[in-house]
Amino acid sequence: MYVCFSTMKLGFVAGCRRVIRVDGAFLKGAYKGVLLVAVGRDANDQMYPLAWAVVEVEKTETWRWYLEELQSDMQIGSGNRFTFILDQQKGLLNAIKELFPDAEHRRCARHVYANFRKDNRGKELQRAFWKCAKATTKADFIKALGELTDIKQRTRAAVLKVHPQFWSKAFFKEDNKSDVVDNNMCEVFNGLIVDSRHKAIFSMLEDLRMMCGRRTVARRTFADEKFVGDFGPKILEKIVASREGSKRCRVLWPGGAGYEVEEEDKGKFIVDMNRRTCTYKCWNMTGVPCKRAVSVIKLRKEKMNTM
Repeated sequence: MYVCFSTMKLGFVAGCRRVIRVDGAFLKGAYKGVLLVAVGRDANDQMYPLAWAVVEVEKTETWRWYLEELQSDMQIGSGNRFTFILDQQKGLLNAIKELFPDAEHRRCARHVYANFRKDNRGKELQRAFWKCAKATTKADFIKALGELTDIKQRTRAAVLKVHPQFWSKAFFKEDNKSDVVDNNMCEVFNGLIVDSRHKAIFSMLEDLRMMCGRRTVARRTFADEKFVGDFGPKILEKIVASREGSKRCRVLWPGGAGYEVEEEDKGKFIVDMNRRTCTYKCWNMTGVPCKRAVSVIKLRKEKMNTM
């Protein structure tokens, strides 16, 4: 049984980034099965439910059926300019590769770390792994990988067992303006329906319908009251943080659209105002001006909403 409400479908197509998180959760009631879930992220960087389905088990065939329905509703096609964030369930990986060959396929870094951690425990290794995952440039990734290897020999092969293109920001595509490395939005959704998953299937589905209805009304009211122009509160928080960080940046303008920005303790970067890019890649990946970009915007005396 597959469910996708028209309101959620239209909202995603009209206003959400083309980033979809997919996961499965076991049902706990008298009738067993698995709830397959797809969620997006709205304009305020919050969880946006897309569609769900109840199946007997997670396998390639059930995932393929579910994703074919999602493919049609969300106008995904072969996945060009879409990003999927997944766990490492084999059936899901098979179906995604088959249906969306042109999409970017990311793996949840927390799942990657969980497998790495089995033979590589300790706070130092944990910090070094996440430094690899959150590095925004390949140079920073290589440096972090070296630090990981310095802490414990033979960890290099373990951490590279899953290619970093799937879980490190340094290798992500920039089309969809999302630098997310985990699948926590699905877990947020699953956390909202913990009690419902213990109910009979139709009772659970009714809970989901009511939850989405209430959430849609609440989000609309929230946007009317809290958004400033096109910016939601969470995006504004990031811009405020970038403004504060820009105080530690010095700008050199050699002419044209390119600016050299020197940041304390980080080095020098190039901000291109025509392309809206920074060689540190934060602006490129999120679409939200980073502190280096903000330092240039301030110098040019431009308004943030033009970015």
